[in-house]
Amino acid sequence: MTEITGRDPIVIRKAMPDDVPGITAVLSEALYHDPVSRWIFPEDEKRTQRSSAFFGLIARDICLPQGLTYVTED
Repeated sequence: MTEITGRDPIVIRKAMPDDVPGITAVLSEALYHDPVSRWIFPEDEKRTQRSSAFFGLIARDICLPQGLTYVTED
């Protein structure tokens, strides 16, 4: 762990099943305007809901079982 001067240390840990909603929210928001996301989920008003379901499935069923997904506390 590396401490940043003037700030609390950043704690990185393996993601757990309880982290899936946060992971899906971050990915859905970060990739909302991504060209591939817009192509897969073309309806703006439904993109967040549908991409959240998609990323939730990927996180829960593929990424977490592999043990290669990490998160910070915030």
